[in-house]
Amino acid sequence: MTRRGDHPPGRPEPAGDAASTPSNGSTPSNGLTPSNGSTTPSGERPGAASIRISVGDSTVRRPDSAHGYAVDLPALAQLRNAVTRHGQQFGLADGPLNDLILVANELATNVVRHGGGVGRMWLWQVDGCVYCQVVDRGPGLRNLRQAGHQPSDPNALTGRGLWLIRQMSHQVQIDTNAQGTTVTVTIPTGV
Repeated sequence: MTRRGDHPPGRPEPAGDAASTPSNGSTPSNGLTPSNGSTTPSGERPGAASIRISVGDSTVRRPDSAHGYAVDLPALAQLRNAVTRHGQQFGLADGPLNDLILVANELATNVVRHGGGVGRMWLWQVDGCVYCQVVDRGPGLRNLRQAGHQPSDPNALTGRGLWLIRQMSHQVQIDTNAQGTTVTVTIPTGV
């Protein structure tokens, strides 16, 4: 029997945030099934004050037609495959496609390592740009105004993710508060 929210690996869930966690209350672990929708349809957390930093021209709103995926540790490899497939379908090739894959992987890895271990990722294309948005339920970023603006020490083992994301993206929008962080990245298709 298939419950609402059960999807085969590598397949996006239906658009929108109507999906819920499995009826047993556990967190899905196959990576490409819906997770608990703890955000509003625009990716914001209701009632939470947040800090918004945008680098680029405008605030980005996720359409209902965006392809959504759960993010957790077991999902990372399948998620990279899904991002590759969507990037190709959106018209990305070569450098921009590789940028999208690396950006999505860095964002998903940040969810697992720093953002509470589970989150959501959405992918969509509008007006010649591909968007990747990731939402987590972690503690938020402590120093958002400096996060990723300078490369980390070359001898450091971690700390390069947001800096790399900023280098490979046209626009990076970060919303953060004590209930989590939403990062939306824009990559032009070049078409």
